[in-house]
Amino acid sequence: MATTRETTMVELVCQLTETEIQDRAYDAGQTDQQIMAKETDFEVVRKEHKGEVEALMNRRRDLLREIRERQTRRDVECVVERIYSPEFVVRMTRTDTGEVVRERPMTMEERQGQLIELEKRSQVN
Repeated sequence: MATTRETTMVELVCQLTETEIQDRAYDAGQTDQQIMAKETDFEVVRKEHKGEVEALMNRRRDLLREIRERQTRRDVECVVERIYSPEFVVRMTRTDTGEVVRERPMTMEERQGQLIELEKRSQVN
């Protein structure tokens, strides 16, 4: 019978030389510095993105509240009327729907302002 032989590579445990130990110690130190640098970079980026994430979460909360309540707040053009006689009120009305938004009694200063305005007009005529 004939014998056949072949060469193959197998990973086995081997003892390190002193030079290999020193090289690996140096590499480990360098790797540790790289890890610390990446962690520092990560922390900076995390802080930057934290504000963005919080802003997005606030926007989502506001949108969901508007959906739940089926309403939102926005600027709407209104007309302010000062009605002197007989009510003496200041009335704010939406121009898009005609709805009265606010109505309050005039202050004494507002009433007196009307008297001053009437006096000025009468002097011009």
